[in-house]
Amino acid sequence: MKTLTITTTMVLLCLSMVAHGADAKFSAKVPDYVLTPDKVNTKAVGTLQFFDGMPDEATTEKVYDFVDLSRGVEAFISGIPATSVYAMLRGFEEAGMKPGEIGIFEKLMDARTLYLTPNTTTMYVMGHADLSKGPMVAEIPPGVLGFLNDAFFRYVVDLGSPALTRVKVVSIF
Repeated sequence: MKTLTITTTMVLLCLSMVAHGADAKFSAKVPDYVLTPDKVNTKAVGTLQFFDGMPDEATTEKVYDFVDLSRGVEAFISGIPATSVYAMLRGFEEAGMKPGEIGIFEKLMDARTLYLTPNTTTMYVMGHADLSKGPMVAEIPPGVLGFLNDAFFRYVVDLGSPALTRVKVVSIF
């Protein structure tokens, strides 16, 4: 009986608080711009529906589908540099160059060169370092200035240096 009385009292107290909630001493006036509207029109996924800030089932499905598509597009775009390097290495192989060897272009590049953004005033020297069997040492002769990229065209290290022109060979590991 004591539990029933306490429960009834709590329910009545809660109902009383709800009834007087509008003029409660500590109620916050939430600005409209903070609230989620019931309907949001978007270019990417169409109309999104909400009730008290919660998305309905169709909106939830649309948003998850959009996130899945966005991640797929991001994965594709992120893979483009590695795909480009792979194609370049295949071209080196077709030209007879093996991993660990370097190739020097015979001429400067021009509009007919099958490179995305070649510099037309630079002599290119390229190679393929296959590190799957362990580390490798590259000896850089004097007067060479360049850089080493990874398979995503991200910078790794400078090769050669104007300050080292008197050194006969520079080794990098």
